[in-house]
Amino acid sequence: MGAEKECRVRDSQTLFEIEHKTSKARLRVYGSDSKRVYGLRPNLVLCDEPAQGEIDGERLAATLQTALGKRQGAKLLAMGII
Repeated sequence: MGAEKECRVRDSQTLFEIEHKTSKARLRVYGSDSKRVYGLRPNLVLCDEPAQGEIDGERLAATLQTALGKRQGAKLLAMGII
């Protein structure tokens, strides 16, 4: 069975998502805009230098850190400086 049959892919201007059809596990990729990630309840956040965005960097980093408090045991893995 190929990956195309096992997973559903959604690609739009604001979001890229891969969902495994059987387990419902999802990977969502967002751009670096704090307004788009506001309200998330992630289990895991992987980000590359979230505070370095030219326009909204500090706000994005703060929004991601706040989102982590919504789920017990949520983790943040940031590469670079936060």
